[in-house]
Amino acid sequence: MCIIAISKERNLTKEEFDNCFEHNSDGFGMGWFENGKQVFKKGIMDKKEAWGFYLDKTEIEKIGFPHVCHFRIETTGGKIRSLTHPFIVTQGSPTVLNYKGNSQILFHNGIVFGWEKIKTAMEEKLGFKIHGDISDSRIAAIAVSFNGRDYLDKLNSKFVVMNEGKIHIYGDFTTEEGITFSNGTYKTWRSGIYPIGCYPSYKWNYTTHTWEENASKENKKDEVEEDSYLSSLRTDFSTLDSFDKRYLKIELDELLSEQSFLDEEIAILDEEIANLLKEKKIVLDSKDALKKKSKRNDTAIRYINYRIKKGEIEDFYKEGEFDNLIPDIEYEDIEDINNILYESGE
Repeated sequence: MCIIAISKERNLTKEEFDNCFEHNSDGFGMGWFENGKQVFKKGIMDKKEAWGFYLDKTEIEKIGFPHVCHFRIETTGGKIRSLTHPFIVTQGSPTVLNYKGNSQILFHNGIVFGWEKIKTAMEEKLGFKIHGDISDSRIAAIAVSFNGRDYLDKLNSKFVVMNEGKIHIYGDFTTEEGITFSNGTYKTWRSGIYPIGCYPSYKWNYTTHTWEENASKENKKDEVEEDSYLSSLRTDFSTLDSFDKRYLKIELDELLSEQSFLDEEIAILDEEIANLLKEKKIVLDSKDALKKKSKRNDTAIRYINYRIKKGEIEDFYKEGEFDNLIPDIEYEDIEDINNILYESGE
C-alpha cells in the first residue's frame, strides 16, 4: 500500500531504495523545494531509471533536505503513471508528471475508506464532475484544497504534505537515522500480511497482485467508523454552498500564467536553436572551404616540384615571369593536374 520516505538529514541508501521499490513497484515519485516553490517529478515506473533520477537530484544537483520519495502499490485507479504520487492540492488536482509551483503537494500511504462516496459528495456540492484518472489519493488532495490540511486527520490514513518549505505529517511514521518512513517495507519484505506499520486488516494476494480485506470484527468496526465519518463529511461540505466560479477562475488564471511563461521560454529556446544552426552552417562552410584550399595548395606544391624537375623554374626566372610559377589552380582543375602528376610518376 505504498511507502513514503522523508529524507530530513541524509539520502536513502541503495539498499533502502531497492527495498522500497521492490516492495512497492508500481511507480516512483519525488518532491523537493526549490526557490520557495514545491517541485516534483513522478511517473517513473522502472527501478533503474528511478534510482538514476534520485542520484542526479541528490548527488549531482544536491537539492538538499528535506525531500520526499514515494513508492506506490496500486490499489485504486490502476497501475498508471498519472496516479503515482504526489498530487497537487487544488480543486482540479491535474495529474501532471512534472510540477513547480506554489500549490501544496500531497503523498499518501494507505486507503481512504469510502473515497468514491467522498467524490460523489464533492461533485454534488460543487456542481461539476472530477475528470481524468481517479484514485483515493487524488480525491484526498482535492478534498484538502477545500477543507484545509486538518481534514486529513479524519481520513484515518498516512499523508505527507509539502508546503512553503515545510513537511506536514499525518499518521504514524517511523524515523531511522535521519529518514522518516511511513511503514517498514524499506527493510522488510511482505510475508502475506500487511507490512510493518500498515493496516493489519488487509493481506496481500499473490495471484491478483492486490491487497484484500480480511473478514474480521475489526473491519466491521471500520465500516461503522466510515459511516460516521461520511456523515460528518457531508456536514463539512455544507459550508461549500457559496462556492462559485471565482475560485476556478483563480486557479485557471494561475495555470494560464504558467503556460504563458513556458511558451515564452520555448520561443526563446527555439530562437537560440535557430541561431546555433546558422552558426553551425557557417562553421561547416568554412571548414569545407579550408579543406578545398588545403587540397588545392597540396596539389600546387606537387605541381611546382614537377616543374622544377623539368627545369622550368630557371626559364620562368629568366623571362621575368616568376609570379607565374604557381598557377591559379581552381578546385575543379585539381583532378586534371593530379592525372598529369600521376602519369609523370610524381
